[in-house]
Parts: sequence; structure tokens; C-alpha cells
Amino acid sequence: MVPAASAYQERHSAVNVDLTLSQNVPDLLEESYDVALRVIAGSLPDSAYVSRRLGTFHISCRLMAASR
Repeated sequence: MVPAASAYQERHSAVNVDLTLSQNVPDLLEESYDVALRVIAGSLPDSAYVSRRLGTFHISCRLMAASR
């Protein structure tokens, strides 16, 4: 995500890109977001927001633990 945001800002220098990465779901209107990209499993919950699927991808996940 960071390389794509940086490349976009380089091509469009008049646009200000503030990238927020979070596991929390923000209130887009209250927090003044113009655009939100969400990575979710399954379908979106019911919402008044307009959404479009931009694509799909597979995430490789690992669960790790350490003990003393």
C-alpha cells in the first residue's frame, strides 16, 4: 500500500496523500476521510457508503508464538 500511495503522490503532486493503516473501522464522515480502501474477508456489512470491488488477492498468513 505504501509504495502505491507514494507513486500516486509523485505523479499527482497537487494531491495530498495521508495514509492511515488501521485494524479499526473509522467513521469516514466524522474523521473527514475522502477515500477508504478496505481489505476484508467476505462481503461488506450493510452501509450507506458506496463501494466498488477493486480486485481480489490472496494473503499468506502465519501465526507465530514464542515462549521462554
